Amino acid sequence: FPVSGSSPRLSWKPPTGIPAHAAHELQIHVEDRPPLTTPARGHLYVDWPAPRLRSGERVRWRVRSRGEAHISPWSAWHDFEAGLLDEDWTADWITPADDPHHARLAPGTRPAHLLRATFTTAEPVRARLYSTALGVYEAFVNGERAGTVELAPGSTSYDRTLYAQAADVTSSLLPGVNAVEIVLSDGWYRGQVGAFRKPAGWGELLAARLELHLELADGSRQTVRTDERWTSALSPI
Repeated sequence: FPVSGSSPRLSWKPPTGIPAHAAHELQIHVEDRPPLTTPARGHLYVDWPAPRLRSGERVRWRVRSRGEAHISPWSAWHDFEAGLLDEDWTADWITPADDPHHARLAPGTRPAHLLRATFTTAEPVRARLYSTALGVYEAFVNGERAGTVELAPGSTSYDRTLYAQAADVTSSLLPGVNAVEIVLSDGWYRGQVGAFRKPAGWGELLAARLELHLELADGSRQTVRTDERWTSALSPI
């Protein structure tokens, strides 16, 4: 699963018989970097002990505890990877074309929009889709839903924080022509929500941003981004 920051904190549950204040030892393997073994104080929200992560880097880590009488076995390996960090986004924000008739409907009752693009690729060995929106959205690759998050990107103070989602879409891609789609609707951003039912409380224009990062078998990389080549249509939703 992805983490959103370059210095994630780590937590674990000490094994039975080891007091919570015992000493602990971490082993961290970040791809293409030397392994790191380091002591840790505490077991909750431990500061990241390694160099800051870069976008998409994969991490394996495990821990063991040192009690007064014995040292516990190493835990099982746990895996995560860094998401697309804020400074590394290169995709454009794109806005769907509003139908004049539907624009007159009450906020939150308008049909969703369908944003779409096609691209050609070889069969990837790894594919990650990063996406977010001003509105509520779902992303699809060749008709298959990307990720499992519902009502993404979630309710937030849009003027300060916008969450992004990451999904492994390797199995959805085919060699040749592929299609990526975003279904986008008003949601909290432009709907009629909140205690006072204020319409379009955060903004008047919906928007989406997406990047699909592909690693191909020959070692090359390919990125598909939202830009001026995407099309906009009304969704049946």
